Amino acid sequence: MGESDLHQLTRQELYEKVWESPGIRLAEEFGVSDVAIAKRCRKLSVPRPPPGYWAKIAAGHRIKRPALPPSPEELLKALNRPLSRKLIIPNSPSNLHPVAEEFLHAVQKSKEHSDGLVWLDEPALPKAQISKAAAWRATQSIHAIVKELESRGLPYRHSRRSSGGGYFVNGQDRLFLKITETLVSEPSATRTQGRRYQTVTRNKVPSGSLLFVIESDDYCQRTSEQWIDDGKGSPRAMASKIILFTCAYHRELNERREQEAISDEKERRELEELWRKEQEEERIRQRDVAIRRHLESLNTVKQLRLDDLRRAAQWWQVSQSITEFVTVCEQRWLDTQANELNAEQAKWLSWARETAKATAPFESGYPDPLIDGQFDPTTVPFGGPYPGTRNFPSVLAKDADDSGPREGQEEPSNSTPDYSQNWTSPYHSEGNHRSWKSHWQRPKT
Repeated sequence: MGESDLHQLTRQELYEKVWESPGIRLAEEFGVSDVAIAKRCRKLSVPRPPPGYWAKIAAGHRIKRPALPPSPEELLKALNRPLSRKLIIPNSPSNLHPVAEEFLHAVQKSKEHSDGLVWLDEPALPKAQISKAAAWRATQSIHAIVKELESRGLPYRHSRRSSGGGYFVNGQDRLFLKITETLVSEPSATRTQGRRYQTVTRNKVPSGSLLFVIESDDYCQRTSEQWIDDGKGSPRAMASKIILFTCAYHRELNERREQEAISDEKERRELEELWRKEQEEERIRQRDVAIRRHLESLNTVKQLRLDDLRRAAQWWQVSQSITEFVTVCEQRWLDTQANELNAEQAKWLSWARETAKATAPFESGYPDPLIDGQFDPTTVPFGGPYPGTRNFPSVLAKDADDSGPREGQEEPSNSTPDYSQNWTSPYHSEGNHRSWKSHWQRPKT
């Protein structure tokens, strides 16, 4: 099996394989990495086993497998489904949703605070502050809301935090349901304190009106909506409003994220195209630079060979001049010494003729038509190696020591004289220690 077989699996088939064997074995089966398996599951919205799952299975634990959530297309279709007019509202606690049943039981067993409300803040239940008298009405709405939203692909999940209550989840998006019963002031008996005034003590008591709040946990773009159930209407109407709002919220959120994904993909392609253009421009620039350098190197070789020819001719002239000079010297000595040379003169003449011979370019094999003449630039490989040159030294080259000033001559200076060391501020000179502040300060009259 290969990667193509992995992409041919349906969501249900991939879900079954992921929960039947560890990711490493599954990767070996398809000949891919476990990262590729994770990416494919993430793309198809397939849940994977959490860390430590297979160790618990090997130890003999039985862990409930989570259900396969609906695909984005199925979720969008479920969110767009019209709300049924026959929304089931329970009339007795005998057939409640587990979340609603646990909520009712938690309210009934909890103690009331001084304001007559039960403060419920558990990870698996909606956060609530209600009286026991309003618990059943809140339970009816919770049952209808949770059951309908779960049928539309928005399950109610247990919160990992110790407080804040559970939430409806859609991928990484969460919506919290909170219920609060409002309090009203109830005047008590009037009592007089002193002779000049009297006070009226007011107690806060539950009003029976329930405030349902749906809010997200996104601190950057927090969404919050609330509804009031005064007890005069049906719980079905309240549940319908919350269900419709939740579906519309997730539908708009999914549409916005699809548009963001499209725009991100468009931006990614534009950046990738821009990067390709920059790479192509850089490649062309480097090619042009290489061509220019290649042509410059060829021209340099041509110029150096011309320079070798000129300098070789100059050195030949020097060699000829030395040879002629040595011949004249020899003839003078012969004429003045009866055609006889002493040992020192013969030694000098031998050294002078060797020097003249070494000065001539012929001793180095110059010229060689194959390596010293013209060449065909088309036969030189692009980028080298390039033809060689002789690099004869110049006959007229000056000694580096002659570049300095001669004896008795001053060295020219291009530097600007520094007058700052010879300048003294009139306010800091010796005997005058006044500061600029005292100098500009007016005398008091």
